[in-house]
Amino acid sequence: MNRNGRGRTWTLKERNQLEDLAGRFTLDVIARRLGRTRQAVACQMTALGISNKFTEGVSVPKLAEEWKVPPSRVSRMIKEGKIRAKRISSEHPWVIDPLEISEAAKMELTAPRKTWKNPLNTNQKRVVAGGEKWTIPSDRKDKPWGYEVVFASEEEYTGKILFIKHGMRLSKQKHTKKKETLCLLQGRALLLLDGELIRMQIGKGYLVEAGVVHRVTAIDNCLIVESSTPEIGVTIRLEDDSGRGDEILGSLPPVEAGKRRRVKDNSLYTASAF
Repeated sequence: MNRNGRGRTWTLKERNQLEDLAGRFTLDVIARRLGRTRQAVACQMTALGISNKFTEGVSVPKLAEEWKVPPSRVSRMIKEGKIRAKRISSEHPWVIDPLEISEAAKMELTAPRKTWKNPLNTNQKRVVAGGEKWTIPSDRKDKPWGYEVVFASEEEYTGKILFIKHGMRLSKQKHTKKKETLCLLQGRALLLLDGELIRMQIGKGYLVEAGVVHRVTAIDNCLIVESSTPEIGVTIRLEDDSGRGDEILGSLPPVEAGKRRRVKDNSLYTASAF
């Protein structure tokens, strides 16, 4: 009669479990799963003629098969340090102790993969459960230098994302009332600000006060987020590669150079007058 160190007899069910686990896990893992000592497991395996295939733990493919996930996801989580694994050398495969996987790692490992859509493509509808009532329709406007997406247009503020093509630049301009902050999200760009040429840093905000001359030039294709006061006042274009004139901010289209338009206070605005 086979007994472990505590004198407990091995049942037929435990022996079948041992045969199943022996091909996939280490002695330590098997012992913990069966509630036996490591020595008892080793003695029983010897008695039954069972060999242990893994000396350190379970392999990546085996773990992926057990959790029904792609092996690449397991490997990625190992590289990110979310799953602890060992290997004898760089030539040997990773081996994992399943009992050492944290609950957070298990949840991430088995979670459905998320598919992200480009938020700048306004033709795509991205639905989030319970979030439709918070969604604000965005407005994409094509520009000579790329395009802009206005994602917020409120009484207190305006938010835009600018995509500027490689080698293109915005107008050399200033605003009579509008105050804005520019932040580079992706790519490389130069900012001419009040006569000073600045290489923009990703994630850093640059404040443009009303009346300050500024211009952005894209070294690469770049994304810039613009947060500003409401679209009011006039944008005065000192230079523009496409020949555009000054613009009254708001819903009205740009004013062509030399032409007039009557504004809200009943005064005449001439583009060339600024």
